[in-house]
Order: sequence, then structure tokens, then C-alpha cells
Amino acid sequence: MLECEGYDKALAALGMSAAWKSHAWLDRSAFRHVLGSLCQETEVTVLLESPITGAMLEGDRITGVIAQGSYWPFAVAGLAVVDTTPYAAVAAAAGRPFPYPEVYLGTHPHVSGVKIEPLIRFVCEHPDDVKVTGVDRPDVARLSALVGRGVPLLFGGFTAVRQRAIKDDPAYEETGRSDRGDSVFYYDQEGRGTYWVRAARWGNCRLDDPLQMSQAILGLRRRQWVTHQMFRRYVPGFEHAHLEDVHPHIARALHISTDPGGFTDYDVTWADIQRGGPERDDLVTRVMGHPNKGQPANGWLLPYAAMLPKGLEGLLMTGKPACRFIHYHGTVGAVGQAAGVAAALAALGKTTPRQLPAAAVRDELRRQGAVVD
Repeated sequence: MLECEGYDKALAALGMSAAWKSHAWLDRSAFRHVLGSLCQETEVTVLLESPITGAMLEGDRITGVIAQGSYWPFAVAGLAVVDTTPYAAVAAAAGRPFPYPEVYLGTHPHVSGVKIEPLIRFVCEHPDDVKVTGVDRPDVARLSALVGRGVPLLFGGFTAVRQRAIKDDPAYEETGRSDRGDSVFYYDQEGRGTYWVRAARWGNCRLDDPLQMSQAILGLRRRQWVTHQMFRRYVPGFEHAHLEDVHPHIARALHISTDPGGFTDYDVTWADIQRGGPERDDLVTRVMGHPNKGQPANGWLLPYAAMLPKGLEGLLMTGKPACRFIHYHGTVGAVGQAAGVAAALAALGKTTPRQLPAAAVRDELRRQGAVVD
């Protein structure tokens, strides 16, 4: 849910606490359609299902990428390149891999056909086992009213459910987010929702080990299915639910860290983050990092130099390669906008991103309505 004037009052009127601010329902199909439509409207060429396999180089300057089509590889040239992959794939293809390949795997497999009424009754009958984020004292009328208003619900716990399932069949040990033994279900709308499934045994996978990653993904797919079977068998409302599109939602998230990465022209330190940003004149966008990790409530400012990889020209970084503390889509989107603006200005000025004045990037972002101060 977006921040807006009077938002806390609106939450209170719905019987929700401010803890719910970070959750929202998103129709993924509509989101894909909107993104595609925006690209068409702005005449952006989109190439899907074309993984990057190489980088085009002139000395230390990247002039484009090599991608793999269904039949053969092809080249995409560019005056400036933005690497928005979570793990700096373009830089790696140019011989400068991000030096921290450790990832944790998580997934939100989608489920449809959930009957929310019996689920709500079950939750209200077991308040010690299942919690609803943002609702202190859940009752059937309140939760039903929230669903009727289109408010998504986050159910967490199900520990007693899981223990009973394991007693019946040890295979259910695979369920839960982690070794904590709890399970989570997000209810969206119209009988749809997602589980939160974490692969505890694969919490320290490495992107540079394809065999380990393949084994981990197979293990996580199994965990998704067993979690779904547990809910179908032991939680009312899931008897006729269906698991959907599980594989695309296995995320490989680089580990969050407050340590500098040593990968770009400027390393954002934890001290920088705590004081709201480094004392520099090239600050270009405000980011929020990871919530509840001791950072300022209003986030911190990211310097332009943090997006410029050492030893490579013509390339801009986003996400954790720019700062290992960056997390979540909203923040990554803000950094991506800054990188995209910088790439466009560099191309228009026929210069490299490193030679581009940060003030020009900041001025254009401000003109577009981005938060840069």
C-alpha cells in the first residue's frame, strides 16, 4: 500500500494497525500487462526469454551485450548499459563478477480456490496458533469486513497445525518458512493467495555453483508442494485449492549485508546509512534499504558513484551490487530510475556514465518527480 496523507487514519478505520503498511495485493497478470503497455507507449523494444551470455567490450568500455535466443545468440549494442540483474550478470560477463555470490532462496507460490470464510473461522478459533498481521484481536466480523473491502490478509503461525501434520507423516517436516517451524499464507482477493516458503537447508547457496543451485531449486519445489498438501489436509478452506506457477517465483536473493562490497567507485558504509547518506555532492536518490534493520525511518541517500562499477566504463549498477543493504522492489525501482536517467543522459550527450555530472542526473530525476533529497 502506498504512503499517502491520512493513511494511518484509513488503516485505523479498517481495524488495522500501521504494521500492515508494507503489505499490499498485486494482480501479477495486470502488472505484467501494464509494464508491457508502458514499454509500447514509450517505444521501448522488449526482448523476452533472452538470457545474457556475454558482453561486448572495447577495452574496458561495455558497448553492448550478447544474448541467447531460442536458436542462436545475438548482439544488442548500446551507448550505455544498465545492469539491473540482482547479481550483476553483465559485469560478470565482462570479467568483473560481483564478489559475493551467496544467496538465500525463497518463494511465494500462488494458490487459487481458497474459501476464505472457513479459513477466517479457523483463525478466530485458534488465536494462539495463527496471527493476523495488523489485527490485534481478530474476529469473524472484522476479518470478513476487511476482505469485503479488498484488504489483503497475512496469516502467520500454523505451528500447531504443522506439528499435528508431522505427527501423522514426517514428510511434513519440509513445511514452514524456516527452522522456526511457522508457516505463512497471504490471502489476496477472490480466493487467491500465496504461501511463503523458505528452503532452510539451502539458505547459503552460491550462484557460481550451478549443481548446488539446481539441487536447491528442486528441493524448494518439493517444499512448495508439501506445504500446499499440508494446508489442503489440515486447514479449512484449502480443501479444493490449487497450486499455480511455482517455478517463476523461486527467488535467488543475494545476502543482505551492512559491509561494503568493494565493487563500485564508492562503498556505502553502515555509518553512511545511519546518518542518512554519505557527505558527498553526488547524492542522487533516496532509498529505504531493508525495514526494521536500524536505519533512519526516512531512509538514506545513495551517491551516484555507488552505481559505477570499478574498472568498467559504459555500465551502471542497481540493487545489491550498488549497495549490499539495498532490498525490496520499491527501493530497487528508485535506484533503477536513477540508473536509467543516467544512461539516457550519457547516451544523449555521447559521453560515458562516469563522465556524466551527478547534478544532471539529480536535476532530471527531480523534474520527473523522484525523491532525491
